[in-house]
Amino acid sequence: MNSIIENLLALQEIALRQVNPSVEEQTKMDVLRRKIPEGLLSQFDRWLAGGRKAVAVVNHGVCGECHLRLTVGTTGALAFGEAIQHCSNCGRFLYLPEDDAVSPPAPAPRVKPNRLSRRASAHAK
Repeated sequence: MNSIIENLLALQEIALRQVNPSVEEQTKMDVLRRKIPEGLLSQFDRWLAGGRKAVAVVNHGVCGECHLRLTVGTTGALAFGEAIQHCSNCGRFLYLPEDDAVSPPAPAPRVKPNRLSRRASAHAK
């Protein structure tokens, strides 16, 4: 499944790079399109027809296009390459680069207790 997404990503890069692709690039695009199932290709073409990217690169568990954090299940499925995953927010195909380690999200920053709660606890004693 990962190879299909990689082909979609390569096709997207070529298609978005040039308005009028050269003969060589058009040949590359044709070869890539033959490797992608028709249903996925039609979704991909609709995104590109609207001038938008169809494949979002995932960085640190966040969709590269809508910038929202993905669920742990989606990130895990991407890491194991089980099936093609979509962002639950923007609907784009998701691509997890091999060099992006799947790790748990960073812990939330420590919040200092406000002064009112310290005073209330001091008076309670």
